[in-house]
Amino acid sequence: MKKNQLVVGFPIDEGVIYVQNHDAPGIMSPAYNVWNIDLGRVDPSYLEFALHSPRSMAYYADKMRGTTARRRTLTADGLREMKILLPSADGQIRVVNTLDEVRSLIEGANGQIAMLDTLVKSRFVEMFGDPISNSKGLETQQGSALFKIVNGKTKPMDERYETGFPAYGGNGVSWYSQDSLVDFPTIVVGRVGRHCGNVHLVNDPCWVTDNAMYIKRFHSNELDLIYLDELMRVVGFNRYADRGDLWKITQQPFMEFNYPMPPLAQQQELAAFVRQVDKSRFNLLKAYGSIIALFRVLFP
Repeated sequence: MKKNQLVVGFPIDEGVIYVQNHDAPGIMSPAYNVWNIDLGRVDPSYLEFALHSPRSMAYYADKMRGTTARRRTLTADGLREMKILLPSADGQIRVVNTLDEVRSLIEGANGQIAMLDTLVKSRFVEMFGDPISNSKGLETQQGSALFKIVNGKTKPMDERYETGFPAYGGNGVSWYSQDSLVDFPTIVVGRVGRHCGNVHLVNDPCWVTDNAMYIKRFHSNELDLIYLDELMRVVGFNRYADRGDLWKITQQPFMEFNYPMPPLAQQQELAAFVRQVDKSRFNLLKAYGSIIALFRVLFP
């Protein structure tokens, strides 16, 4: 594809639609479609913003067709029929310049949040060493001696969307149910998909979907939950995932892993540090939410 051509992929409702902005020709999957842009009517950068707006994303989700979730597509006629806001050429440039500034703010906020995550990981390794090699020679216990982990469950469709407690899957909150399944606090782990092995520390009652698993019972009183959550993050259990067509992970690596067990007081020292960092993360997320809201006001 050439510069200023539009490539449409799938799943389009996840934003897989971009303008080629490099001078050199690009290579792409033959499963994707390439469109020419009428450069006399629309600025390519403006068009890319328009095609990723909340209004456009909702349109894709409503018009997509297909039987397999991640292979559902939008027909060419469906894309052509979609209407976008089209100000004058000067107006398009003003919108692009403003949204570029907003995007820079978003990237800056994301970078600061990532730095906080790195800070916690560095503090963990400083205190306890590499948990995979147990580089500080700490006493260890196998996961099966520390907790019981089970797969999540589903609920009938008519109950999932009722107002109630959040439900967690491999990528965080996914739907709601009227009842609570999980004793809390606990740790939820993604079980299938690209987010398998990701961990979520859950402090409120929730359901856990069948694409995740969670710690149902703890066998040890010498285990701080925040310490365990950070330990699992540093280990990165997705390294043990089966990376076939559909990534998946079983309970086995969590149960067989030998978890370094420093004295409880040291675990709690790390937990106190994490709480302080979380306060900074919370403030950043509030600012991030304000920036996203600004983006949606500028480009509904």
